[in-house]
Amino acid sequence: MNFRLFPSRLLIAGLASLILASCETPAPAPTFPDLTWNHVAPLKFDAAKIEIVDDYAAPFKSPNVEHEFPLVPELAIRRWITDRISAAGAERSVRVIIREASVVGQALKVKEGVKGLFYKEQAAKYVGVLDVAIEVRSVRGFVEAKADARVARTRTVPEEVPPNELDQIFFDLTSALMADLDRTLEANVRKFMGGALK
Repeated sequence: MNFRLFPSRLLIAGLASLILASCETPAPAPTFPDLTWNHVAPLKFDAAKIEIVDDYAAPFKSPNVEHEFPLVPELAIRRWITDRISAAGAERSVRVIIREASVVGQALKVKEGVKGLFYKEQAAKYVGVLDVAIEVRSVRGFVEAKADARVARTRTVPEEVPPNELDQIFFDLTSALMADLDRTLEANVRKFMGGALK
């Protein structure tokens, strides 16, 4: 190989790719299903009302990325509360506290230079954490029963992932986190709050 010609070949190949890319029709934006729990029987509490307390303040800046998700985890939790928590009593209240709904991104080290051209490596890691507590409170506001759950998942992403594919990865991460949260919270509610259910 004539190494003097190698840079110019790369330049020509790069220009050709750029021209072809400019002629391509952009891929349509993906559509995602509604993430609901209507198909699951709600947890019916012996209480008259449900209150949502959102203690998580999303920073809306790096390294947090949850605000860029097609389904923001915080909103997914609110939908879960609507579908899964039911008040079926005459007194007391159920308080659901969103303590965390974050996803933090971290760049991973990849090979650089000529060696990097021959490898497609994992370039970023995303760590999602959901933390929710459920309380049953008396008419006077005292906590009579409580259960909580904290779940976490990690997902790595390779280099040069197209935006639509990244959105799918983000949606799948939220779905997996919510499945974990649903399973863990229900188990803990039945274990620690069985007397408050109807």
